[in-house]
Amino acid sequence: MMVSAAADASPTSPLRLRRAALIIVLAAIVGPLIGGVAVFLVMASMTAYLFLFEPLAPASLADLGRALAEMFVTILGAAYLTGGGIAAIAGILLGLWSLWRPLSFVAVIAAALLANPIFYGLFEREVFTSESSMPLNGVVVTIVFSLFAASVGWLVMRRGVAR
Repeated sequence: MMVSAAADASPTSPLRLRRAALIIVLAAIVGPLIGGVAVFLVMASMTAYLFLFEPLAPASLADLGRALAEMFVTILGAAYLTGGGIAAIAGILLGLWSLWRPLSFVAVIAAALLANPIFYGLFEREVFTSESSMPLNGVVVTIVFSLFAASVGWLVMRRGVAR
């Protein structure tokens, strides 16, 4: 059975809907992984620096290895708990966008920027109502890592999803 180009161009065509669903799933899986690995690399470099140059360093390289392994698991878990929701929202925005227009770097960055306040507005409203500026610092950090993860994700997957 031949599918006409006009039928495939419809936002409700099965091909476009499957592609939008794939974008959502990929964003929710790959986004937190990229962000978590980035956070881990920053934290691991600081830990290694302290191990090498501070007098109160762990007793052995095995201690450093155990500390880094525990840190990796903890950071990736936290990345999926917080970043998974943000990435899923960004994926939904990108999936909806892809129904009508091809994806671009600008669309990916815009989705990452919009996903953060949407996530915090839906699930952690106290961030915006707190008297302290400390909660907003966490939002800034998640925005920075979201933009990094979106940029790397776009560079890695742009050929498959930009059509």
